Amino acid sequence: MNKKNDAKFNGKTIYQSGFGLVEIMVALVIGLFLMTGVVEIFIGSKTTYKTTYNSSRIQENGRLAMELLSRDLRMAGYRGCLRSSMPVTNTLNNATSFNWNLDQDMQGFNASGTTWSPALPSEISSLQMLPGTDVITVRTIDSEDIYVTGQPSNQPACTPSVSSTADLKVTNNNFLKDDDIVLVSNCQHAAIFQITNFNTQENVVHNAGNTIVPGNSTKDLGGCLIGGEMMKISTKTYFIRTGSSGRPALWRRVATDSAQELVEGVENMQITYGIDSTGDRQANQYTTADTVNTNNWWPNVVSIRVSLLLQSIDDRITTQTQSYNYNAQSITATDRRLRQVFNTLISVRNRLP
Repeated sequence: MNKKNDAKFNGKTIYQSGFGLVEIMVALVIGLFLMTGVVEIFIGSKTTYKTTYNSSRIQENGRLAMELLSRDLRMAGYRGCLRSSMPVTNTLNNATSFNWNLDQDMQGFNASGTTWSPALPSEISSLQMLPGTDVITVRTIDSEDIYVTGQPSNQPACTPSVSSTADLKVTNNNFLKDDDIVLVSNCQHAAIFQITNFNTQENVVHNAGNTIVPGNSTKDLGGCLIGGEMMKISTKTYFIRTGSSGRPALWRRVATDSAQELVEGVENMQITYGIDSTGDRQANQYTTADTVNTNNWWPNVVSIRVSLLLQSIDDRITTQTQSYNYNAQSITATDRRLRQVFNTLISVRNRLP
């Protein structure tokens, strides 16, 4: 015993003593219980956070996907002040090609396994859509407040011979570029052509005989367009494909541009079309794209129902595999991700009463 460490109390020497083995074992057991509780709380908090985070991401992605789809689908067929009875001069070499056929402002493709009906056009068949997911294409115009002030640029007013000029003078241009397909309309006449180049930023040229696709067959625009608005024709295709994360995602391709990933975690998209069969511009029935195409009902589509199935970004969220209903089918998941179905009804504004 080290007497230097002894203490005295009331004149008596008190000797120090250590913990016994039993005391140490009891302390270790108590500490183990405490640490187990701390670990359980940590794991529970982490699981709750992970579930809440993934649920919030699904909600966020679902709202974003529906907003993007709704914004474009509701504007199908928009042509500014252009009306169906207005004369339109289309100068394109191939006016009915998929990417600029403004006369058909909507096309859908119903998925059945690894095939689509009607068959996917060659312009989009290479986009690697996921089997069993629907595809939709809408055509509209993008307005950027670009107006025609001269035709041609060195003449203040139109004359009968001026309609064949190869250039148009516009107010400003921070949006259009070479090879764009545009619609110009002054509410009395309209023309569709491809921009070949710009003499200046405000001088839009549309020559014939160029080598770009589709090219213009003529530079004659068929009439006076001074005071008209110049708008880019926009063909947008929405589809589901594997995204950069390796999970399915909502994609969009605009005309011939590269496809862009919009929203991750979108596993499936199913679309039905509201058909006006009585002429009152209200949907009397909803059916799939193959039925619409077979009966040539595309001009009668007044609304679109979109159903999206979204999955969580992370796996192993649920304690076991989940079963869910989608597109009138009961499905058992092969993973433990969260899933949620989003539905919306989109009215095609240009076909409403």
